[in-house]
Amino acid sequence: MDKIKKYIPYIYIIFGISLFTIINNVGAISSLFGRLFSTISIFIYGIIISIFLNPLLEYSEKKSKLSRKKSIAIIYGTLILLLSLILFLGVPLFLNNIRNLTTEVPNYIEKLNILANKWAYKFKFFEKVNLAQELTDASKYILNNIEHILINSFGSLLKLFKFISNFLISTILSIFFLAKKEYFFKLGKEIVSIYFNEKNADKIYFYGTKLNEVFLGWLHGKTIDSIIIGFLGFIILLIFKIPYAAFLAVAIYLTNYVPYIGPMVGIAICGLVTFFTAQDKLLWIFISLIALQQFDAWYLEAKCFKKTLKLDLFWGIAAVLFGGSFGHPIWIILMIPTFAFIKDMYYLRKTEIEGD
Repeated sequence: MDKIKKYIPYIYIIFGISLFTIINNVGAISSLFGRLFSTISIFIYGIIISIFLNPLLEYSEKKSKLSRKKSIAIIYGTLILLLSLILFLGVPLFLNNIRNLTTEVPNYIEKLNILANKWAYKFKFFEKVNLAQELTDASKYILNNIEHILINSFGSLLKLFKFISNFLISTILSIFFLAKKEYFFKLGKEIVSIYFNEKNADKIYFYGTKLNEVFLGWLHGKTIDSIIIGFLGFIILLIFKIPYAAFLAVAIYLTNYVPYIGPMVGIAICGLVTFFTAQDKLLWIFISLIALQQFDAWYLEAKCFKKTLKLDLFWGIAAVLFGGSFGHPIWIILMIPTFAFIKDMYYLRKTEIEGD
């Protein structure tokens, strides 16, 4: 103890110098950690991509009896082809729809204002509210937000180049993770077994398996399901010759991730645009898209999911609201399987306690 005490003044000095250095170089240190975390994130994204594509690899190896090299070549070749089609055909069409839609918003507001004035005498509310001004202000707010999103997403060439380059590196790393997945899985188990005792290691394996089953299983199935529904919705909109079909198909695809209320929001967006652009087809659009969502709920989801989340309406809405409070749509999607995982762990623990 006496030997340690004589080093205490030196420890205080080193701590003080370190603290002073950190305070006076916060920017440089945060920048260093930012670069470090950015590099680590590339590996994390590579692992996520490999886990997401692993079911396709297993299917190819087991069902098609192809070698791993051929399976990986087919999977990534198909992925590159799809991304190329989206990048060179889908994105320009989507952006063109956005540009045309935003320029037409003032005309749609004028139409809505004329319609509202026809019914104003029946509702005293409209006598006190300048609907045209309210709608104009709302449209300016929406358009400014759309412009802000587009500028942030596509305006900075440097950020876009960095994102693309990081994504490409992560994708390349995911090939290595998939090709040697048994090695990395074994390495992970060895690391866990080194730092945790057998009991805690078993718990980590168990919760990891459950997390993969609930979280990634749902995300993988829902992505396939939403792509199919978005594509079929796009075909329906093309058949009825509804303008801005690409934009509306993306809306159907994205909202389909959200249980219960999501599909209704997608239908409402399509109905609103159809109301302004092709009112005579509005009823047929509603009927067709509702039929599409019923097909999804009663048939397609059962084919895409190995295990459903079984979240009732209350917890589904709670997950959406809680995820939305973080201010980014991706959190809504992530919170849905997270709530399902917490629910499963709760009932599992409850069963264990009752069994004891």
